[in-house]
Amino acid sequence: MEILIEQFEKSTIQVCQLKWKHSWIFLISAPKGIITCGSFDLIALNDFGTPAAKIFPKEGQEAYTIDDFINRKITHVNKLASEIGMKPGLTIKEAVEILS
Repeated sequence: MEILIEQFEKSTIQVCQLKWKHSWIFLISAPKGIITCGSFDLIALNDFGTPAAKIFPKEGQEAYTIDDFINRKITHVNKLASEIGMKPGLTIKEAVEILS
């Protein structure tokens, strides 16, 4: 597992990469919510009271490194994330600023 601590303008975030049986799992943890890879259920995270966004890659464009992951754009958001201004198409940096 690899964990990076990144300093953004408003806060510090954690970026985690975990090798799973057939894939990688990515998660960015920010003070007000999270950004995940396609392995996470945004509705369940909404039910836990967590604003969350997801990056779901196009076939053949899977992320294998943290840099691959953080250079993508948001593809899905849950209701709580939408309520605080997150939307598909945001860059990771824009999304983290909202979640900070």
